[in-house]
Order: sequence, then C-alpha cells, then structure tokens
Amino acid sequence: MNKNSIKFSIIIRIYNAESNLSQQIDSIISQTYSNWELILVNDGSTDSSGLICDNYAMKNKKISVIHQKNSGCACATVMGLKKASGDFCLAIDADDWVDNNLLETANYYLTKDMSDILVYGIRYIKNGVIYKTLSLVTEETNFSKEEFLKLTWSSTVHSLCLKFIRRDSLRFKAEEESFLTQNKINQNEDMLISIPYILSSKKIKVIPDCMYNYVLYGDSMSHGIDTIKKITEAFSTCSAAVRFMNLREARYSEFVVSELYREIFPFLPSVLFRKNINRKMIKELKKTEIYRYTKIKDGLKYGAKCFIAWVFFRII
Repeated sequence: MNKNSIKFSIIIRIYNAESNLSQQIDSIISQTYSNWELILVNDGSTDSSGLICDNYAMKNKKISVIHQKNSGCACATVMGLKKASGDFCLAIDADDWVDNNLLETANYYLTKDMSDILVYGIRYIKNGVIYKTLSLVTEETNFSKEEFLKLTWSSTVHSLCLKFIRRDSLRFKAEEESFLTQNKINQNEDMLISIPYILSSKKIKVIPDCMYNYVLYGDSMSHGIDTIKKITEAFSTCSAAVRFMNLREARYSEFVVSELYREIFPFLPSVLFRKNINRKMIKELKKTEIYRYTKIKDGLKYGAKCFIAWVFFRII
C-alpha cells in the first residue's frame, strides 16, 4: 500500500465553540498525513462558530461545513458520518485538539492488517497543562469485540474521539437514526453510536499512543437542575441502547448498565440528600427499561455513600 493509501474523514461536532474551534481545526490541517477530509458540523451555534467554519472551508477544499439547527451532539455526529467519504471515520469535539501525527500513526497501524476499529489513548489537559494520560494498553494489541467491551467499560474510555471506525460498518437502522437525530441527545451519545459498530467488528486494534488532548473544565454538573438533566438523560440513553440496539437479551447489556452506574453514581448522593430530585421524578426513572437490569449489589463498587444513596433510590 502507498504512503497515503487510507482516506480519513474527520468530523468535528460544534456548538458555541468560538474560543477553541480554530485550535482543533488547525490541528487537523497541520497533520503530517495528507489524505483526509474535514467535516465541520455546526449544531446551531449562536456565537461566531458558524462563521469560523465557513472561513476555513473557503480557504481549504478539503473542508466542508454542515449548518443545522441545534439538534444535539448525537445528531451532529450522525449527519457528519452520513456525509463522510473516507475509508475510516473519526468524530471529535470542537474544544479539544489532536497531535499532528495522529493520522500518520493511524495509517501505519491500519495498513498493517486493516482492523475494523483503531483505538488510541488520551491526554487530559487542565489549566493548560497535562493533568493525566490514559492508555488502555502498553503495546499494540488486537481484541475481539467481547474483550474490548470489557476493557472499555471497566475503564470508561469509550468515546468516539478515540476511535477510528471503518466507514463500511457505519450503518444505522431507521429506528436508531430516528432516535439519535430527533431527541437532541448530548448525554451518552458516543455510547449509543459506537456500540453497534463494536458489536459488528471482527478485529479491534488498541495502541498505547496518546494523541488526543481533552480539555477539562470546571464541573458544571455537580448540583441543581443540570445534575437532574444529566441523570434523566443517562436513564433515557441507556434505555435506548438496550431497546434499539438489540441488547435486550444479549450478554452485552451489562456494559450498558455499567455506563448508567458510572453516569449517575457520582451525582446521586448529592441530589438525594439535597432533595434536588423528588419522588415523582424517581418513579418516572424507575419506569425506564434500563432500570430493570440494575442490581443493588452492583452499587457497592462505587463506595458506601453511593451505595446507600442507590438503596434509597430503589426503595422510594
């Protein structure tokens, strides 16, 4: 295969990201690998993000722009994937950036044996410096889908921004696409989108290279109405994963349940003890499909405080 044999489609999901958007776009333009296209999906931004996108597209024929009304990150991702023409796709966020050798490195590993998914590591950036790095492996490793699901969900690193996915496998059922595009999903959207592709993959390659720079901001989801929204959306999206993605009877449902625990347990004690969530809201959450798969004993892994909060949640 020649040096630039694989074409990569990079999708950036954008909503009011004028402060950091150029850094992410520039990190793609400056890649040491040249066979790529960049799809900017402006999800109804009310700042100058749309103008920034248009200016870049005017200057570079590899860049295209989709402007849509604000429909959520999931919808923005789906629209970008549908427009993609590359061999492999990568969906990333507007306020982060990637190393300039990301695509060259991906091409090197993928041309060796053409895995269905290539996963790499991440750096967390806080206050302009590296806060921590996280890689799932210490050396190049091939996984089956079952092995990869266990690895990914135990570490919570399953974001689309860390996965190159073969475009041939990027197909949505009508009910899946409808849910993703019509419900303004901004919670667990990467889980909903990536699960079907993981399940359809024969070989998943994970490499130790940390090449994605994820910017950490202050936690705005620690109390009040934002926390409630986070919890309710977690129940909704995890239920959708079971309902629409054929996990109802599959052994894979345990991974979706673990995601529910991961999303709600950090916030559940405070919202219960501060009474930010009432009995009626709890009863509605307990009607969701994913709730049927939860077990109190599983809460023990998150510590005594979270376990007690979960018990209260269950008995209300």
